[in-house]
Amino acid sequence: MPRGGKREGAGRKPREIPREAITIRLEPETATKFKKICKANKLSYSGQLTKWVDET
Repeated sequence: MPRGGKREGAGRKPREIPREAITIRLEPETATKFKKICKANKLSYSGQLTKWVDET
């Protein structure tokens, strides 16, 4: 009986369109405001940023 290794079909399925990772630097006050906005809207950081970009 084989042991170990990954099971076929197990795990998260890949996205059709992979996301791109970006890094940004913010002033501490701006970062704090952004985190509060995300929490209030119950969105992830990427979700909130995507929402703002899509609205423009």
